[in-house]
Amino acid sequence: MPDSLFCVPQTIIVPKGKHDVLAAVNRFIDDVRASGFLQNAIASSGVIGLQPAPAGSWQPSVPD
Repeated sequence: MPDSLFCVPQTIIVPKGKHDVLAAVNRFIDDVRASGFLQNAIASSGVIGLQPAPAGSWQPSVPD
Protein backbone atom coordinates (compact mmCIF):
# COMPACT_ATOMS: atom_id res chain seq x y z
CA MET A 1 0.00 0.00 0.00
CA PRO A 2 1.38 3.40 -0.88
CA ASP A 3 0.06 5.21 2.20
CA SER A 4 1.06 4.66 5.80
CA LEU A 5 -1.55 3.04 7.99
CA PHE A 6 0.28 4.40 11.02
CA CYS A 7 0.21 8.08 10.11
CA VAL A 8 -2.03 9.05 13.01
CA PRO A 9 -1.29 12.37 14.70
CA GLN A 10 -0.95 12.12 18.46
CA THR A 11 -2.13 14.81 20.86
CA ILE A 12 -1.02 15.65 24.37
CA ILE A 13 -3.28 18.07 26.17
CA VAL A 14 -1.87 20.57 28.66
CA PRO A 15 -4.13 22.79 30.77
CA LYS A 16 -4.55 26.32 29.47
CA GLY A 17 -2.06 28.74 30.97
CA LYS A 18 0.49 26.04 31.86
CA HIS A 19 3.17 27.33 29.49
CA ASP A 20 6.00 25.80 31.52
CA VAL A 21 4.32 22.37 31.39
CA LEU A 22 3.86 22.64 27.62
CA ALA A 23 7.52 23.52 27.17
CA ALA A 24 8.57 20.60 29.41
CA VAL A 25 6.42 18.14 27.45
CA ASN A 26 7.85 19.39 24.16
CA ARG A 27 11.42 19.10 25.48
CA PHE A 28 10.74 15.56 26.73
CA ILE A 29 9.36 14.46 23.36
CA ASP A 30 12.31 16.03 21.56
CA ASP A 31 14.77 14.32 23.94
CA VAL A 32 13.10 10.93 23.34
CA ARG A 33 13.41 11.45 19.58
CA ALA A 34 17.03 12.69 19.76
CA SER A 35 18.20 9.87 22.03
CA GLY A 36 17.03 7.20 19.61
CA PHE A 37 14.73 5.71 22.24
CA LEU A 38 11.63 6.18 20.10
CA GLN A 39 13.27 4.74 16.98
CA ASN A 40 14.55 1.75 18.99
CA ALA A 41 11.06 1.15 20.42
CA ILE A 42 9.60 1.17 16.91
CA ALA A 43 12.31 -1.19 15.63
CA SER A 44 11.80 -3.63 18.50
CA SER A 45 8.04 -3.63 17.92
CA GLY A 46 8.53 -5.11 14.46
CA VAL A 47 6.35 -2.49 12.78
CA ILE A 48 7.60 -1.78 9.27
CA GLY A 49 7.46 1.67 7.69
CA LEU A 50 6.86 3.69 10.86
CA GLN A 51 9.24 6.55 11.58
CA PRO A 52 9.09 9.25 14.25
CA ALA A 53 9.38 12.91 13.38
CA PRO A 54 12.98 14.10 13.56
CA ALA A 55 14.35 15.61 16.77
CA GLY A 56 14.06 19.37 16.85
CA SER A 57 10.93 19.38 14.68
CA TRP A 58 8.68 20.95 17.32
CA GLN A 59 8.28 24.69 17.37
CA PRO A 60 8.34 26.22 20.86
CA SER A 61 5.24 28.36 20.82
CA VAL A 62 2.51 29.12 23.28
CA PRO A 63 -1.07 29.64 22.09
CA ASP A 64 -2.89 32.80 23.08
